[in-house]
Amino acid sequence: MPTRPNGLKFGKRPLSLVLLALLALSFAAMPGAHANAAPSGTLRVGWTSPTNLDPALFADAPDISFGAAVYNYLFTLDQKSALLPSLAKSATPNADATVYTVALQSGVKFQDGSDFSADDVKFTFGRFQDPALKSGASGLFADVSAIDVVDPLTVKFTLKNPNSIFPLFLADYHTAILKKGTTDPAKAHNGTGPFKVDSIDVTSRAEFSANPTYWKAGLPKIAKLEFIFVKSTPDSVPALRGGQLDWASRLPLESYLELKGDSSVVASTIATNQFSNVRIRSDRKPGSDPKVRQALRLGLDRDAINKLVFQGLAAPGNDTPVGPLYGSLLSKDTVPKRDVAGAKKLLADAGYPNGLTLDFAVPQGEQNSEEVAQAVQAQWKDIGVTTNLKVIDQSVYYGDDKSPLYWTNADLAVTLWASRPDPQLYLDQLYKSGAAYNEAHYNNPDLDKLIDNARKETDATKRAAIFADIQKLLISDGPSYVAYFQPLFTAQAKNVSGIDVSPDPGLTSFENAVVGS
Repeated sequence: MPTRPNGLKFGKRPLSLVLLALLALSFAAMPGAHANAAPSGTLRVGWTSPTNLDPALFADAPDISFGAAVYNYLFTLDQKSALLPSLAKSATPNADATVYTVALQSGVKFQDGSDFSADDVKFTFGRFQDPALKSGASGLFADVSAIDVVDPLTVKFTLKNPNSIFPLFLADYHTAILKKGTTDPAKAHNGTGPFKVDSIDVTSRAEFSANPTYWKAGLPKIAKLEFIFVKSTPDSVPALRGGQLDWASRLPLESYLELKGDSSVVASTIATNQFSNVRIRSDRKPGSDPKVRQALRLGLDRDAINKLVFQGLAAPGNDTPVGPLYGSLLSKDTVPKRDVAGAKKLLADAGYPNGLTLDFAVPQGEQNSEEVAQAVQAQWKDIGVTTNLKVIDQSVYYGDDKSPLYWTNADLAVTLWASRPDPQLYLDQLYKSGAAYNEAHYNNPDLDKLIDNARKETDATKRAAIFADIQKLLISDGPSYVAYFQPLFTAQAKNVSGIDVSPDPGLTSFENAVVGS
């Protein structure tokens, strides 16, 4: 759209003490002149084409990767989704987690030479308050009642309600910090990040050079970064093997297995909470009928889908975004076993005794989306549901909101959701009524209340209990069919090092990358 949950811990101690201990972290890479060798070498990265270059409207990994090259965030996440300081040094909450005071790095400059300050943070997050922006992150910040500049290096966020994980929202991939007054972020690429844009053609390639005034001493280590845009992810494989690419991610299983046996390439895997969200719109027929939604649920064998698509390597899913990597937040409730006769009866009771026919929108070349759609199609056929697969170019699926097969318009679709450090971020963006990324248009006041309660709760045991209720509700009534949580497959040339792959691949930073001879 992203491995264990982040290091936030919730207990009976005052939240301010817990989060302060977590977030008042030292930061090794402080602003300063480059003391190390000059950047050298070129890293060539394979992505599909980006869909939007305004950070607030990022929708896919190539968009996010562009942002990670040009901009910085207040906080970032490590490979285990633990929160790390970046442009922010710390975020200190008050006693009830309704006010967060964020201390910023000093000596940071934008690529145009201007100074970074709290005004830029206020401007960036103030954009999410504008409903006309239609950002996927707007729901995350709807509860922010005020953003105040305390001084040039301090900004204060005041919330309407307690939010135990608000600092994680400040690491959301839409929140790349823009210079105050930027009028068209999709075209004006002026960040504080490690690379400057030299040129970009979203149909073919983007070229970057090392930012000579980057605020982290000794970084980036490479002189040039290139994004080479391919039609679909598997197209990266021959380029990797032929030496035309140095790194690619989101590879399908078949490509990973192929590259794993190639001595010239290093293929790797990382566990994530990433999942293919097969969903049906619930605001119009036939998905508005709970019986139809439940019939589709009974028509699936998730273990069989996992084995077919991932040879059983993925973690099992139960039609919710809460995966095993979230530890105690994962409940023991599971989806019912496949019941073809029961599914047919539910469809008949809903007024479809002869079954259903639906168009099924699938983004072309998006990892294993086509494979999972085909597996679901075959299983649903047994219950009388015929799906016409509509394989859509990603520039249309994610970029053309006028298309009936745009990802939030289609009646039936599959969307890849990247790994998140906490399931709250899925709930606020994917299931909350009216959220910009609520692709199923699901509206359930009971769920909305649970989502809000989970966001406010600071006690770990109570929060887990709320999440158990959320999962039970989604399993019985929800619009999603989540068969598994997939590992992330990446590959790189043997002479490349220093890339710490993020569970959300778009957030992978290349500032530490080294390209050897």
